[in-house]
Amino acid sequence: FALKEIHSQEYFTYPKEENLPADGARIITPRRKKNTNILLGKVPGVDGLKTGYIDESGFNFTATAIRKNSRFIAVIMGIKNVSYFDGIELRAKEAAELLEFGFKNYRTIYPAIPQIDAITIWEGVENSLEVQVIDTPVFTLSNDEMTSLSSTVQIPNELNAPVYAGDIIGS
Repeated sequence: FALKEIHSQEYFTYPKEENLPADGARIITPRRKKNTNILLGKVPGVDGLKTGYIDESGFNFTATAIRKNSRFIAVIMGIKNVSYFDGIELRAKEAAELLEFGFKNYRTIYPAIPQIDAITIWEGVENSLEVQVIDTPVFTLSNDEMTSLSSTVQIPNELNAPVYAGDIIGS
């Protein structure tokens, strides 16, 4: 929610109308501010996240982007001894390079789950049990690792009762 509704907006206005004081004790005029994430709309998939500056660490930037099935987060910290505008540009440039490196060299996959036959249950109320996969596996691997990827499903052909909902019976 926050990425789409807040962090990926080119401009934002604060405070929101509903947050203005009702009693008129002080006058607050909402201000429109440009998002300081200059990668929005320039680097494909960038949808957030946080820019900043503090004296102790300098210019900082946490950028996130999604393309196809992959999301990467670049964290840039400690850009010091540069002017305000150079700091903003440099942290964005380094974040963009780091994100591009991730998208170029890594890929996220969701392997297909094979059809799993029912398991025979001995000494139970039922004679068989339908197996359910509780978590969809997801992997982010380097392009080199993709060439050697394989998987194995290990599930027994039969079990003795009792078997309870939520029991882990294989891998």
